[in-house]
Amino acid sequence: MHRMPHAIALAALVLAGCSDDAPETTPPAELASCTLVGCDDVVLVRFRDLLALHANALPLTAEVSMDGQTTTAEIALGAPGAEGCVHSEEGTACCVLDPSGSEFDCWPEVNGDLRLMLHVTQGVFDEALHDVSATVRGNDGAVLLDAQSTAELHMHQPNGPMCEPTCFQGGVQFPDVQP
Repeated sequence: MHRMPHAIALAALVLAGCSDDAPETTPPAELASCTLVGCDDVVLVRFRDLLALHANALPLTAEVSMDGQTTTAEIALGAPGAEGCVHSEEGTACCVLDPSGSEFDCWPEVNGDLRLMLHVTQGVFDEALHDVSATVRGNDGAVLLDAQSTAELHMHQPNGPMCEPTCFQGGVQFPDVQP
């Protein structure tokens, strides 16, 4: 009976594992693990420095329209913890939507921007164009901003190209408004 020393037997096994005939251990792309980040089909409307430039005109009323849907947002300073309010080091700003439960979300920042997220319900595809119009009025009813812009949607896959979900997002930014 002939025995190979243990070191030679181990080296033979290691070298055999390096051959081109070894099975592939990397999973195919379609089996790649995916994270669970979600996304929505939306257009983000950003009003730059609106609350900073017009703090003396609060509360503000913003009427925003896209794809035949219009909503009104009432923006004012508020108390921390109240519904529709965003708290920061600067203070608390609140946004109440009418009609409530509409396909819009609102984030006001004291001494900063107002952001509205408009949910896209039609024309949801890459490079789709959506017209957005906005009118902002101060507490005396004076028009502070009356603007239109077009948002172009782009495909977004937050978990990678082989993973769900796929959504389409775009944005418009209304320039600084002179007080």
